[in-house]
Amino acid sequence: MRKFILETLTIFILSFSVIIFLYHIDKPTLLKNILIAKELEIINLGNSHGSDFDYTITHLKGGSFNKDGNTAYYDLQNYKYLKKSLKDSCIILIPVSFFTFGLDENRSDQGKDNSFVNDFYEYLPKEMIYSYSKEKLNKVIIYRVQENFKNILISNKKKNFVIKDEYNHVLNLNTHAIKRAERHKQITISTNFNRNIKYLTELLEDANSSGFRPILVTTPFYKEYGAKFNSEWLNENFYSFINILIERTNTPYLDYSKDKRLDNNHLLYYNSDHLLDKGKKEFSKIIFDDLVSLNLINSISKNTNY
Repeated sequence: MRKFILETLTIFILSFSVIIFLYHIDKPTLLKNILIAKELEIINLGNSHGSDFDYTITHLKGGSFNKDGNTAYYDLQNYKYLKKSLKDSCIILIPVSFFTFGLDENRSDQGKDNSFVNDFYEYLPKEMIYSYSKEKLNKVIIYRVQENFKNILISNKKKNFVIKDEYNHVLNLNTHAIKRAERHKQITISTNFNRNIKYLTELLEDANSSGFRPILVTTPFYKEYGAKFNSEWLNENFYSFINILIERTNTPYLDYSKDKRLDNNHLLYYNSDHLLDKGKKEFSKIIFDDLVSLNLINSISKNTNY
């Protein structure tokens, strides 16, 4: 009997240790692991469009703290979480996409499993998580263990995207633009507009009063994607709210959504609304030059040969 108890206890301890190990490997987000203090000179928040910045071409210590599909509510929470790690006068780039003002806090449009918020349960205090629940926390823990175990068994290495056929790449960009624009229009819900303006206003006002330098930015889009949004739709669902934020908070806004230096060059784009590495460098050179013109930084990078 004693032997049975010892064997059972050993199996339990080993199983528990494996679960703990699987939970803690391969952290899902840079934010959870941030250990720096008062060092970041420039950051960006935002959704997947926030991945279009390349800080390697500037002398500033910067980082992207965006999340695919992110909402204005969680931009605000991530800003609060990061605040202690920002250097005085830190530049905060806040990407705003055509659909930003129409999203609900927890992205209910992504499905019933509510998986969008999983990463936030990993590092944010529960009071900062919209509609927090212990039931959801338990699901996140189980899901994370399962995913890490799956990643051990299956190689999940990302390969660099290479344009092999320019003609087909342009066709793919055009096809993608139609589907992506339609999707982004569908998730723009007017009942969410006022709440998102409120979240972004709070973020901008707090950043300004704290001595940081927030800037609203719309990143470059391929011309065919931009063409799918007419002026009437954009004014009603996007630019009218940008103007409200500018008036309320006196925050600069840089709009590259239809920048002729970038939107017509298919070699810069991975898909119709995201840049390749080459495109990120081209865009980052432009925006950092603009930050110099706005007297927000003194110079651009020591590394401009690309």
